[in-house]
Amino acid sequence: MAELVAKRYAEALFEVGVEENLLDAFKEELTTIADLFEAEIGYQAILQHPKVSKSEKKAMFQELFTGKITQEMLNFLFILVDKHRLGEIREIQMAFLSLYHEERKIVEAVATTAIAMKPAAIEKMAASLSKKLGKDVRLQNAVDTSLIGGVLLRMKDQVIDGSVQGKLNKLQEELKQVTL
Repeated sequence: MAELVAKRYAEALFEVGVEENLLDAFKEELTTIADLFEAEIGYQAILQHPKVSKSEKKAMFQELFTGKITQEMLNFLFILVDKHRLGEIREIQMAFLSLYHEERKIVEAVATTAIAMKPAAIEKMAASLSKKLGKDVRLQNAVDTSLIGGVLLRMKDQVIDGSVQGKLNKLQEELKQVTL
């Protein structure tokens, strides 16, 4: 339920971002705000406390963010206050980021390897994937020594296992299926 609500708020903000040509600004602002609320326990306590009125929360946002974020984002925060949705700011930010990536044709991927990849290798792999997918692939490298060698690639919901460990596991499963 919360995921559906977050998606609706993100879609509404996204539409305004497209209309006003503010997608990039909204992406940065929403990420900063979500990070701030998550990092500062005091903000969470104040914003979710039932005795702090909506007008007090809005005044706090007005003081904290005026001149630092767009007026549209400030208005969006006021709506979240009115609808008691501030606790879902991270989910809204993640849903917005998904829409943003889809619009900008960006794919975030993680290449997990047994040892750290050199920056040149990461760039080469990202360029190759970008060409193949027709999207801007933003590749990060993670290290998992249990892979032995090769690469385990994760892109959104897709996993491509080219690791030695993955191949060994597959071979082991195939051998279990053999009957003599």
